[in-house]
Amino acid sequence: MLYCFRQWNLSSAGRKHHSSLSLPRRSWALDDQSLQQQFKGDVEKFYETSVSYIDKCVPFPQEFECLSWLTLSQAPEWSKVEGSIRWFQEKGVAVDDSIVFEQLGLVIKYVEQEMDDESKRSLWQAMLATDRWNQLCQSLTSQQQLSMILPLVQFYFAIPSHNANVERIFSMMKSQWTDERNRLSVVANRSILTVQVNYQHLICAEFHSYLLKNPGLLKQISGGDKYS
Repeated sequence: MLYCFRQWNLSSAGRKHHSSLSLPRRSWALDDQSLQQQFKGDVEKFYETSVSYIDKCVPFPQEFECLSWLTLSQAPEWSKVEGSIRWFQEKGVAVDDSIVFEQLGLVIKYVEQEMDDESKRSLWQAMLATDRWNQLCQSLTSQQQLSMILPLVQFYFAIPSHNANVERIFSMMKSQWTDERNRLSVVANRSILTVQVNYQHLICAEFHSYLLKNPGLLKQISGGDKYS
């Protein structure tokens, strides 16, 4: 009996019978205007909430906006430079605005020369900001001509544009602080990471020679304080 029912179920008659018993499909089309408006409002609200959350959690673009003139995409204006000087002074960095004002004229003159020349303008605009400053510095007779501006430039380009370096440090820390080495102190782990990051340019033989010249450092390495 069960076998006969199964065969009938697989036959065309059985499939036709099941199709006639299928449940009616529910239409999800938003035919109602009020539903459409509600859906649109919910989407817009979600978008605005997301944007406000990102703006709140990532405020650094606005904070560094006063430094945008350092890209040299156009001749810098004193009003923008003056804003960056105030920003540095608020951070406790000593910046003499009178010296910056005098040296800025040299920067403006050079950028205007590059922008006014049609044969150079496209090349200048296609350059990275670092290449623009390199080219400008190569045209100087001495870096003392921009002695007050260059530290600002160095600070600007020291701002990381991504967190890849931080993620790399976390990976290095995880490889050191394992279940088998869980007694390492925070100071010891930090010291290991400091050595790994800052002495990458030394080969093993050079690092060995460096350690032999620092007996105090060797004593700290062989001591047990790092496990306390």
